[in-house]
Amino acid sequence: HTDAKYKAMIAAITGFSIDRIFFDHNIPRGPGSADAYILFDAGTTPANYLAAANAFIAAGNHGHGDDLQVKSLPETTYDINVTVAFVATTSDSAKIVLLGEIEQFIRCAFRGNSDYADYVTQVRPFELFSWSKLGHELHAHFSAIATLVWGQDDIASGLEVPRIGTLEVIDAGA
Repeated sequence: HTDAKYKAMIAAITGFSIDRIFFDHNIPRGPGSADAYILFDAGTTPANYLAAANAFIAAGNHGHGDDLQVKSLPETTYDINVTVAFVATTSDSAKIVLLGEIEQFIRCAFRGNSDYADYVTQVRPFELFSWSKLGHELHAHFSAIATLVWGQDDIASGLEVPRIGTLEVIDAGA
Protein backbone atom coordinates (compact mmCIF):
# COMPACT_ATOMS: atom_id res chain seq x y z
CA HIS A 1 0.00 0.00 0.00
CA THR A 2 1.19 3.49 -0.70
CA ASP A 3 0.84 6.52 1.52
CA ALA A 4 -1.97 7.74 -0.72
CA LYS A 5 -3.96 4.53 -0.18
CA TYR A 6 -3.45 4.73 3.58
CA LYS A 7 -4.46 8.39 3.55
CA ALA A 8 -7.66 7.52 1.73
CA MET A 9 -8.46 4.70 4.16
CA ILE A 10 -7.76 6.80 7.25
CA ALA A 11 -9.73 9.73 5.86
CA ALA A 12 -12.71 7.46 5.11
CA ILE A 13 -12.69 6.04 8.66
CA THR A 14 -12.09 9.31 10.56
CA GLY A 15 -13.82 11.82 8.32
CA PHE A 16 -10.72 14.03 8.19
CA SER A 17 -9.42 15.22 4.83
CA ILE A 18 -6.26 13.66 3.43
CA ASP A 19 -4.36 16.95 3.77
CA ARG A 20 -4.53 16.47 7.57
CA ILE A 21 -2.64 13.15 7.46
CA PHE A 22 1.17 13.01 7.56
CA PHE A 23 3.61 10.09 7.56
CA ASP A 24 6.87 9.26 9.30
CA HIS A 25 8.70 6.29 7.75
CA ASN A 26 11.70 6.52 10.10
CA ILE A 27 10.15 4.30 12.76
CA PRO A 28 12.37 1.82 14.62
CA ARG A 29 9.83 -1.03 14.55
CA GLY A 30 11.46 -2.61 11.50
CA PRO A 31 10.92 -2.85 7.73
CA GLY A 32 7.53 -1.72 6.53
CA SER A 33 6.81 0.28 9.67
CA ALA A 34 5.44 3.80 9.61
CA ASP A 35 3.34 6.14 11.69
CA ALA A 36 0.50 8.17 10.24
CA TYR A 37 -0.25 11.38 12.12
CA ILE A 38 -3.57 13.20 12.03
CA LEU A 39 -3.73 16.96 12.48
CA PHE A 40 -6.49 17.60 15.02
CA ASP A 41 -7.83 20.99 15.98
CA ALA A 42 -7.20 22.03 19.59
CA GLY A 43 -9.90 20.75 21.90
CA THR A 44 -10.69 17.72 19.72
CA THR A 45 -10.57 14.42 21.59
CA PRO A 46 -8.69 12.15 19.18
CA ALA A 47 -9.03 8.82 21.06
CA ASN A 48 -12.11 7.52 19.21
CA TYR A 49 -10.78 8.56 15.79
CA LEU A 50 -7.40 6.94 16.42
CA ALA A 51 -8.93 3.75 17.83
CA ALA A 52 -11.23 3.38 14.79
CA ALA A 53 -8.41 3.95 12.29
CA ASN A 54 -5.99 1.60 14.06
CA ALA A 55 -8.66 -1.11 14.44
CA PHE A 56 -9.50 -0.88 10.73
CA ILE A 57 -5.85 -1.27 9.73
CA ALA A 58 -5.26 -4.06 12.26
CA ALA A 59 -8.24 -5.96 10.82
CA GLY A 60 -6.12 -6.77 7.78
CA ASN A 61 -6.48 -3.56 5.83
CA HIS A 62 -2.78 -3.12 5.20
CA GLY A 63 -0.12 -4.27 2.81
CA HIS A 64 1.84 -7.48 3.35
CA GLY A 65 4.37 -6.87 6.11
CA ASP A 66 3.21 -3.30 6.73
CA ASP A 67 3.21 -2.05 10.31
CA LEU A 68 1.26 1.20 10.39
CA GLN A 69 0.08 2.98 13.52
CA VAL A 70 -2.18 6.04 13.45
CA LYS A 71 -1.43 8.72 16.02
CA SER A 72 -2.24 12.30 16.89
CA LEU A 73 0.23 14.82 15.54
CA PRO A 74 2.64 15.91 18.30
CA GLU A 75 2.23 19.46 19.59
CA THR A 76 4.73 22.19 20.42
CA THR A 77 3.57 25.14 22.51
CA TYR A 78 4.59 28.75 22.05
CA ASP A 79 4.17 31.79 24.25
CA ILE A 80 2.78 34.59 22.11
CA ASN A 81 2.44 38.29 22.70
CA VAL A 82 1.36 41.09 20.47
CA THR A 83 0.94 44.79 21.16
CA VAL A 84 -1.91 46.42 19.27
CA ALA A 85 -2.16 50.14 18.52
CA PHE A 86 -5.61 51.25 17.39
CA VAL A 87 -6.54 54.12 15.11
CA ALA A 88 -7.13 57.32 17.08
CA THR A 89 -10.91 57.30 16.65
CA THR A 90 -11.35 53.92 18.40
CA SER A 91 -13.24 54.29 21.67
CA ASP A 92 -12.02 52.62 24.86
CA SER A 93 -15.05 50.32 24.92
CA ALA A 94 -14.45 49.31 21.28
CA LYS A 95 -10.81 48.58 22.08
CA ILE A 96 -11.84 46.14 24.82
CA VAL A 97 -14.11 44.27 22.41
CA LEU A 98 -11.51 44.32 19.65
CA LEU A 99 -8.76 42.97 21.92
CA GLY A 100 -10.98 39.95 22.65
CA GLU A 101 -11.77 39.45 18.97
CA ILE A 102 -8.10 39.76 18.01
CA GLU A 103 -7.26 37.13 20.63
CA GLN A 104 -9.85 34.73 19.17
CA PHE A 105 -8.53 35.41 15.65
CA ILE A 106 -5.01 34.46 16.78
CA ARG A 107 -6.35 31.37 18.58
CA CYS A 108 -8.07 30.37 15.35
CA ALA A 109 -4.74 30.62 13.53
CA PHE A 110 -3.46 28.03 16.02
CA ARG A 111 -6.55 25.84 15.50
CA GLY A 112 -7.99 26.74 18.90
CA ASN A 113 -11.37 27.60 17.37
CA SER A 114 -12.93 27.94 13.95
CA ASP A 115 -14.45 31.40 14.42
CA TYR A 116 -12.26 33.06 11.78
CA ALA A 117 -11.18 30.02 9.74
CA ASP A 118 -12.28 31.66 6.48
CA TYR A 119 -10.04 34.68 7.13
CA VAL A 120 -6.86 33.34 8.72
CA THR A 121 -4.08 30.99 7.66
CA GLN A 122 -3.94 28.18 10.20
CA VAL A 123 -0.78 26.46 11.44
CA ARG A 124 0.30 23.27 9.72
CA PRO A 125 3.21 20.88 10.08
CA PHE A 126 6.25 21.37 7.84
CA GLU A 127 5.38 25.02 7.19
CA LEU A 128 6.64 28.42 8.24
CA PHE A 129 4.09 30.35 10.29
CA SER A 130 4.60 34.02 9.53
CA TRP A 131 3.65 36.76 12.00
CA SER A 132 3.71 39.32 9.21
CA LYS A 133 1.15 37.27 7.26
CA LEU A 134 -1.05 36.93 10.35
CA GLY A 135 -0.67 40.68 10.87
CA HIS A 136 -1.81 41.31 7.30
CA GLU A 137 -4.85 39.09 7.86
CA LEU A 138 -5.66 40.90 11.11
CA HIS A 139 -5.39 44.29 9.40
CA ALA A 140 -7.67 43.10 6.61
CA HIS A 141 -10.31 41.93 9.08
CA PHE A 142 -10.12 44.66 11.75
CA SER A 143 -9.93 48.15 10.27
CA ALA A 144 -9.40 49.72 13.71
CA ILE A 145 -5.89 48.26 13.97
CA ALA A 146 -3.22 50.87 13.29
CA THR A 147 -0.20 48.67 13.95
CA LEU A 148 0.87 45.36 15.48
CA VAL A 149 4.15 44.55 17.21
CA TRP A 150 4.85 40.84 17.65
CA GLY A 151 7.08 39.64 20.47
CA GLN A 152 8.43 36.48 18.85
CA ASP A 153 10.03 35.10 15.70
CA ASP A 154 8.24 33.17 12.96
CA ILE A 155 7.62 29.48 13.66
CA ALA A 156 9.20 26.81 11.48
CA SER A 157 7.44 23.55 12.28
CA GLY A 158 8.42 20.00 11.45
CA LEU A 159 6.28 16.98 12.15
CA GLU A 160 4.33 18.76 14.88
CA VAL A 161 1.56 21.30 15.16
CA PRO A 162 2.28 24.63 16.88
CA ARG A 163 -0.14 25.44 19.72
CA ILE A 164 -0.54 28.41 22.05
CA GLY A 165 1.02 28.10 25.49
CA THR A 166 0.21 31.61 26.66
CA LEU A 167 -1.25 34.49 24.68
CA GLU A 168 -1.07 38.18 25.57
CA VAL A 169 -2.85 40.75 23.43
CA ILE A 170 -1.84 44.15 24.78
CA ASP A 171 -3.32 47.57 24.04
CA ALA A 172 -0.42 49.90 23.18
CA GLY A 173 -2.37 52.85 24.54
CA ALA A 174 -3.18 51.34 27.92
